[in-house]
This record gives sequence, C-alpha cells and structure tokens, in this order.
Amino acid sequence: MKTGLDALPGLLECMHCGLCLQSCPTYTETAAETDSPRGRLMLMRAVAEQRLAPADALPALNRCVLCRACEPACPSKVPYSDILHQHMELHATPSSGLSRWLNSSPRMKYVGKALRLARRCGLLRLAQILPHKKLRRAIAMVPQKPIFFRPPAGTVFPALGEQRGVVALHLGCVEAEFFGANIQDSIATLTAEGFQVVCPQQPSCCGAAAAHDAELESGCKSGHQTLQQLQGFDAIVVPAAGCAAFLNELDGNASALDPLIFLARVGLRNQLKPVRRKVVYATPCHRQNVLGDAPEMRAAILSIPGIELLESEESEMCCGAGGAAFLREPELTDAIGARKAKFLHHSGATQVISGNPGCALQLESKLRDRHANMKVIHPISLLRESLQV
Repeated sequence: MKTGLDALPGLLECMHCGLCLQSCPTYTETAAETDSPRGRLMLMRAVAEQRLAPADALPALNRCVLCRACEPACPSKVPYSDILHQHMELHATPSSGLSRWLNSSPRMKYVGKALRLARRCGLLRLAQILPHKKLRRAIAMVPQKPIFFRPPAGTVFPALGEQRGVVALHLGCVEAEFFGANIQDSIATLTAEGFQVVCPQQPSCCGAAAAHDAELESGCKSGHQTLQQLQGFDAIVVPAAGCAAFLNELDGNASALDPLIFLARVGLRNQLKPVRRKVVYATPCHRQNVLGDAPEMRAAILSIPGIELLESEESEMCCGAGGAAFLREPELTDAIGARKAKFLHHSGATQVISGNPGCALQLESKLRDRHANMKVIHPISLLRESLQV
C-alpha cells in the first residue's frame, strides 16, 4: 500500500495561489487559512510528510463542506476532493455514523417515520431546548411538511399515450423519506410525457453519504450496486443532484440525469401553461461544480412561460449542507446557511428552486429562521405545474 505523498497524487500540484479562497464557503465565513482548500491541502501534505499528526489536521478537514467549488476555480486542476477522500481513508478518519443510518433501510424507515410524525404533531418544536447541539441541529432541519414516498421495488408506472421510452428512477434516501413529492412529481411528469417509469430494486442509499463521511470504500460499493440495478434502461433519472454527481463519477458516462434536464434534452410533447412567479435558483454545488449542467438547468427553468428568474448575491456559494459537516460543525454550517438564506430572501423571489434534498433541508430551515415566506421546491415540481398533470 502506498504511503506518504505517493498515496495522495496531485497534492503537490497546489501552487498556493489563493484563487480558490473566494469560492470556499468556510473561508468566506471565517477567513481562517485552515478553513480554505489551500490550507487543508497544506495540512494534508504536512501529515503525509510526517510533520503533523493526522489527529491535529482532522478538525480543519472535518469543517470542509465538500462543495468542490475550489476545483473549477483551481488553475492547476488539483483534484481536491479525491485527495481529501484518500487522506481520510488512509488515516481511518472516524465517521459521523450518518452514512450507516442512511444505508440501513430498517433504520431509515423507523427514524424517518418517527421524525415525520413528530413534525406533524408539533413535537419537534421541543428540539430548541435540547442541550446537544448536533442533535438539535439535525432535528431542526426536518421539513415543515415532510412527505414519504418509496414505491415497492419493481413498481412500473405506465406511460400515458404513445410510449417514447423506459426510464429507471433512483429514489434515494433523504429524498424518499422527506421529499417524496419530488419523486411523485417526477413520475407524473415523465409518464405524461410518454415515458414508462420503473423503480428497480436499489440500496436505500446510493453511497454518496458514506463517501462524504469518511467511508469511501463502503460508499463506492453501494454506488456500484445502485448503478447495476439502474442499467438497461433508456435513461437513469435522479432527482437529487448529489446522488447524480456521485453515480456519474463512478460510472464515468454522465448517464444519471435530473428529470427536468432529461425532458429538456428529449423535448416536451405537451404544451406548457404560464406559471407567473418570481423564483430564485439556489444552484446545488454538485450541479455547479461536478455535473457542470447548472446553465442547462437555468435554461430549462426559464423555458417555462411566465417564470421570472431572479438573481441573488453569491448565487453560486454553498449553503453549508454538504458532506457530514452539517452534523460535525453545526455552528459553522448554520452560519453559512444563514448567509445563503439572507441573500435568497433579499432577491425578491417568492420561491426558491433547488434540486438536492440536503440543500432543501438547509435552505428551508434557514429561511424559516428568518421568517421568510419562501417555499423551497424542486425544478420538476415547477414543470409539473406548468404541464398541469
């Protein structure tokens, strides 16, 4: 097994130019060098050269929200996320345990059901008095109106009218437990557009959470299992941007597509009705920095008649919900999320568009803290409204 610098290819490519600093949400918030991509790379190099103990670098590395905004900003194309993941694997970085819950279907089933019931009964308001910051933070992020929707494995939703193709739908973990309406909207829109939708047998989590939570090997295993079940269809539709990015990087073929982007590419056969509304698009980091199709998503949103797409300050900055940092570092990620919510609120929009469940959890929570009357919805929900299906 390779050790030291040999185990972290690309680490020495960092020129310490600082062009990544202004794209980094943690550095923007704290202005601390160790909260920057450059600073974290220097820490990992010091560990690799045995000038620093791994435990001494861990606090700064755990504060990274894994938004990957530093990668497109880097002139040397340093593979920051690969280096970080390899470092975490090499030094057996402790997991927060989040991924083990998400990868356990029975656990997710009971915890999700309990949290949805507690939210509907108003019991989650008591979370404000809990002494445990991380637990209080996690509970506060449960949506106001959580919706569960996970069709049994093998469920087929037939196309309406002449069939144009057959697509596989990835359900995900958090999406199915709390944002089931996004899955329902995806199915309704795809079938109305002539696509048969199949929900194949698949792991409860695609593995992205594990990979982001210091369990890269476990995450990749779940990811390959997920991809294996989703093969053999005309397309793979994934409502969650983080899941799509993880699966596409594993697959290497960019085959996992957001439902709105998929329909925009194949073309709509039904007529769109005007939706007269001011919206702001909170671009998921993985859509912007990994998938690279954020401009395509914005164009698809703008194609809906009547939509006025407003801009917000720092529109491409992370909301702080990435990786497992939102559990490990609640104060830092709360501050990043509050900053994002402030700019979205000031945009003048009435709705926030976001295509990732982690972002939706964070944004809804922080907008609620501001008493902002702004609903967070998935792009496919906007299209379904326009199609009136």
